[in-house]
Amino acid sequence: MRQFGRLKSRTFLAVGVAAALVAAVGGAGMATSRAAGALANAHPASTSTLTIWYSTDDPVETNWAPGLVSIFEKTHPKIKVEMKVYDLDDFNDKMQDALGSNTGPDLAYATPREPAIPIYIVHHELLNLTSYASKNRWASLLRPGLLDFWNAPFKVWSKKATNLSGDAVRATSATQIYGVPDAMAADGVAYNTDLMNKLGISFPKTLADLESDAAKAKAAGMIPFGIGNNDLWLGDDWYIMLANEDFSVSQLQKVLSDGSFNFNQSAFVKAGNLMSSWSKDGYLTPNFQSLDAQGGMDSFFRGNTLFQLMSSSEDAQLLEDEQETKMPITVEAFPASFTGYTGLVPYSGYEGWIVPKATHNKSAAIKWINFMLSDAATQYTMKNGVLPTTNVPAADAPTQFQKEFLNAFAGARRGIYLDAAPVPNFTANMEGNIDALLAGKESGAAVAKDLEKAYKSYGRDSNKTPDIDGEY
Repeated sequence: MRQFGRLKSRTFLAVGVAAALVAAVGGAGMATSRAAGALANAHPASTSTLTIWYSTDDPVETNWAPGLVSIFEKTHPKIKVEMKVYDLDDFNDKMQDALGSNTGPDLAYATPREPAIPIYIVHHELLNLTSYASKNRWASLLRPGLLDFWNAPFKVWSKKATNLSGDAVRATSATQIYGVPDAMAADGVAYNTDLMNKLGISFPKTLADLESDAAKAKAAGMIPFGIGNNDLWLGDDWYIMLANEDFSVSQLQKVLSDGSFNFNQSAFVKAGNLMSSWSKDGYLTPNFQSLDAQGGMDSFFRGNTLFQLMSSSEDAQLLEDEQETKMPITVEAFPASFTGYTGLVPYSGYEGWIVPKATHNKSAAIKWINFMLSDAATQYTMKNGVLPTTNVPAADAPTQFQKEFLNAFAGARRGIYLDAAPVPNFTANMEGNIDALLAGKESGAAVAKDLEKAYKSYGRDSNKTPDIDGEY
């Protein structure tokens, strides 16, 4: 679903509003598209209007996202929803202008990276949702700790950044809620079951086992690790996952929550050197730097690759590949040695629902957020491939990859999914450095040093800043 400049998926699973509504609610009382259309247009005279701006770079999501409107209006007949779907660049440009002139939407769906939510917060343009989160128990509807975790970077932004007049912005010590994510971004390690059986091995329990299995795969003529890194983000996901093993959750969470962290240390040097050796030894997908994430995923499903770092953010491609190839795969927690845990699963939320201060329909905006955390919305989005942030049992997932991800969470330690770092251009800087490392242009030590320089200088001192344009 939410590729945000990462995954440019082929269009499939195009879902019209009426068809989507029938799929989501089982067709009860709306067996035909005519009935669904009549419902969408039958608003009482006393209706209010909720305007929504929805951002996505995924053409599949562009088709199915408006289907949420009909489901919402069915249970909120006095609210008429007008949803506009924008690509990320267009959305970012329009939101910056609209918020500055108080002409924005009542509600928006935006990324936690700059130039989106952090910039809006710094300029005091968003409604603080903390009291609404408490009243409506949003935190309890999401995976444990996820709401605070996803909002934590905004605290650092508001503390360190400056507002439009150049004055320092005062921040509170507690995490304030400015957005609510409804889709998960999670990393797991997938493997080709058939190839694993041919090698006579089982899923590795430790990083040493993973490396041993990779060597066996290479010797047998297989590709040990699948990756497409043309759009840079998979390399940096591998990097953070490898380093995650050497830190507690509380240690790494300092990256997001208070900015007191040091990237120039042995765990990151080791992670970088290991990835560099994988590249030099031919352990990665051939021509991986010219393949985007979609191409790398296609190669895994249709090729001779043993392991693949799989992100739930690639849901549209996962759905298509899973349905087309029927290849038996399993998604597991990263093989890491933690006492009492089965492994490691880094995760966070993806885009989130935000309410501009200048909203004309705050009440309806809050009702929409409540709706997006409801069973009806969750079931609908899951049928379109989303891995939801709500506490959904694995048995309720309609696709295999969703079941696999949800099962991987059980018993695993939560890792840090470092994608919305609270430092300007930091993630783009990391992506560029990792790409250079995989190309043999930088060492693990050099990458760690460069990251620390960028992080401690609050993004002012960095040597790799490719034009990612803040896309998540």
